[in-house]
Amino acid sequence: MAVGSSIEKKILLELVATDQAIQAKEDAASWLSRKQYSVKALSDRLLQSGFPQQVIDPLIADFGRWGYLDDEALARSLVRQLGEGKRFGPARLRQELGRRGIDRDLIDVVISTDTSDMQERAIDALTKKDASYRRLDRERAQRRMHGYLARRGFDGQTIRSAIDHVLDSWKST
Repeated sequence: MAVGSSIEKKILLELVATDQAIQAKEDAASWLSRKQYSVKALSDRLLQSGFPQQVIDPLIADFGRWGYLDDEALARSLVRQLGEGKRFGPARLRQELGRRGIDRDLIDVVISTDTSDMQERAIDALTKKDASYRRLDRERAQRRMHGYLARRGFDGQTIRSAIDHVLDSWKST
């Protein structure tokens, strides 16, 4: 092609689309090299960056086929990380996974197959803050423990049981 020659509109549009696809692939690879994304989160980020849906859809399919996007593996990793690290209960895990773009049905499956003992996780969460609760009167300590575990996503029965366990341990010390 010579300088100054004209390009047919069809060819120009194909070149622009190819350039967008290459740039989207580079951006997505860069983002995925630093952090795991769900399919929805990566799609949303590409859309926010100005890439058209017709460029995003095949790219997402390619990354999934290549093993760089796996919502189930991401969900299991987050459940393990947030459950064990931050000691989140099932409700808070659902909230966090949903916020990160994981499908609700997949969230339900992953959380239902989580083999962690929620009771032990709740007790462990309270034990980490034991010293601050011991300084309070019993009633106030119970309210604060309940609020803390509720914000962490534990159900009422697990909360009551964990609080009883911690308070019983105070009697023996």
